[in-house]
Amino acid sequence: TRLEDLPISEDAGFVYECRRIISSILGAVPSYETLEVSLTSGTNAGFKTSESTIADKLSRSVNVSPTAVLPLVSLMEVNPALKRVAMTHGIRICKSDSLVEGDIQQFEVVPKQYNKGRGIVKTHFGDMLVQRALGLFIRRRLLKVGIDIKNGQSIHKFVLKNFWDSWATIDLSDASDRISTVLC
Repeated sequence: TRLEDLPISEDAGFVYECRRIISSILGAVPSYETLEVSLTSGTNAGFKTSESTIADKLSRSVNVSPTAVLPLVSLMEVNPALKRVAMTHGIRICKSDSLVEGDIQQFEVVPKQYNKGRGIVKTHFGDMLVQRALGLFIRRRLLKVGIDIKNGQSIHKFVLKNFWDSWATIDLSDASDRISTVLC
């Protein structure tokens, strides 16, 4: 459903205004060639936790979902190290209906606190590279207007504590692997 197709209501007006504000802050969708590549350790689909160092990830083919292939290739064009990995080990497109272990993104529950779990999706390494590049772009754009996602938790806590009935916050901490393409 497109926003324009929703019935006019106060809620639709609020959503439309939020979309307008976000669009004005983020601006046009960036060219992938202008984005910065950011590597991280941590597990991905097809990697065991014990084999999830950056060195491990750069020593084998780059798995990627079909929707992230073109952005990944664009990122590789401007990143010599990533391009060298692709040239040496290849890019492997993983299909969602594949029966090969590691081809399918995996949902897992990991400890968040001693009594709570947090759901995560282990995505392909290539997808993660694209998502992190977009995440860094979004963080920098937000920082230009005074929204510091990295260090803003104390502000968010204050707002929730003092204005809970009229304000809401969005917790995007450590969300680089969970950025929805709908936001773009």
